[in-house]
Amino acid sequence: MTANQDVAEQIRALEQRRYQAMTDGDVDTLGELFSADLLYTHSDATSDSKQSYLDRLTSGYFTYGPLSHPETSLVVHGDCVLVIGDMR
Repeated sequence: MTANQDVAEQIRALEQRRYQAMTDGDVDTLGELFSADLLYTHSDATSDSKQSYLDRLTSGYFTYGPLSHPETSLVVHGDCVLVIGDMR
């Protein structure tokens, strides 16, 4: 396995943790996974900071059922990784 493949697998595992935490409403795990400067843009083009997203999740504003998140591609470029896909 190449270094890029190893990083890609680590990112896939983190993405799986993130989606599971969203489904479970697990604010602690999301707080750990999200960067302090997160900007979460929703499908309706509104956006949340890390804190506003976690606050809204805690309040029950967001409730997620089972999530599917097909990955179109994952690009490793130096210390940056782009995950391209969607959430259903």
